[in-house]
Amino acid sequence: MAERHRSGPLTWLALLLIGVAASDLAFSVTRRNRGASLTGAVVAVGAGLAVGITGRDLVGLALIGLAALVWGESVTRGFGRHRPVLPLFVLGVAVVAVALAAPIAPETGGLWAEWIEESPLVGGVDPDRALLVLGVLAVQLSTGNVLVRLVLAANGTTNPLHARRDGGPAPALKGGRLLGPMERLLILGLGLAGDLTAAGIVIAAKGLLRFPELSAARSADPATPSVEPGIHEVTEYFLVGSFASWLIPLACLAVLG
Repeated sequence: MAERHRSGPLTWLALLLIGVAASDLAFSVTRRNRGASLTGAVVAVGAGLAVGITGRDLVGLALIGLAALVWGESVTRGFGRHRPVLPLFVLGVAVVAVALAAPIAPETGGLWAEWIEESPLVGGVDPDRALLVLGVLAVQLSTGNVLVRLVLAANGTTNPLHARRDGGPAPALKGGRLLGPMERLLILGLGLAGDLTAAGIVIAAKGLLRFPELSAARSADPATPSVEPGIHEVTEYFLVGSFASWLIPLACLAVLG
């Protein structure tokens, strides 16, 4: 039997992140709102059982599952009914709640701790920290995209391509859904490796890659009517979206310490 470790606030927070990430990943694959929310709750509870949560701590685990469920439902309402602040509020309250519950956090053990101690790849790593790293990595995927969209919607910053002055159809650009997670994972990985300078280079490189797009918007003749977005719209959308995306891995690095 694996030795049990005192988890502090890490286990609750890790399970919350895992449940939230599972909900968003499930929706990105199935496009079923209710099923995705239930998936997040089930995954959070299942992960809690895998780390050996039993007894009275099952109440806390059930609340974590409920938080993942509410997150999924609030995201649906946030986009569908133009209430982007609601899911951000739900996630904020959940994170604060798990932080306040730190003094009564459970111990970590179960199959997860046994696997961590016996694995040749991660052997010797603290099970609590390993669980939190797993949750943090999962959040960089679909959840990161959702958070960026919510911040943009809450700020009233719309995609310039979706706001063409001629009312014509906007091009379907889906690369950001893949590039965003890749960018966040790269920043997080470099930060975990202790090389935040390289992460800064990645951020600078993105600005250089976007420069032709900004220049094209700026070079438009202001005296000539155009159906394309101007530099102010493009720049605002780029800056708000990019900073929101970058803050996600940086905040996770701060949590990981």
